[in-house]
Amino acid sequence: MAGKNYIPTKDADFENWLNNFQTLLTASPTTYGLTAPDAVIVAAQYAAWNTAYMLSTNPITRTPVTVADKTNARNTATATVRPYAVSVILNAGVTDANKTALGVTVPKLVPTPVPPPLTYPHLILDGATPLVMNMSYRDS
Repeated sequence: MAGKNYIPTKDADFENWLNNFQTLLTASPTTYGLTAPDAVIVAAQYAAWNTAYMLSTNPITRTPVTVADKTNARNTATATVRPYAVSVILNAGVTDANKTALGVTVPKLVPTPVPPPLTYPHLILDGATPLVMNMSYRDS
């Protein structure tokens, strides 16, 4: 649907991506085809994620509980933010520059043709008995 995964896998990168996403969205939600209430929801998810992330990365407050809370906050934030990101990706009214600034995938409008294969498969019948056929194949 949207090409490569635009949501970073590393927590530090996710922190930067989500902060950028919510900052730009809060500043001008209509630029991205969304509404002010959408921006408030995304900002709230960022706040919850950021609090959990900071607690889990601080050596003084890092515990198995804070790490689990961070993981839960990330999963919740991702599940909440992804539909908004997909909405932006699929919105033809949002410019490619704005999609790139927001950190989402810019879809290719022109498909890349797949060249025809240069070789073809050879199917070989090795033997046959009642109800059994032994076959093999190889490249030409």
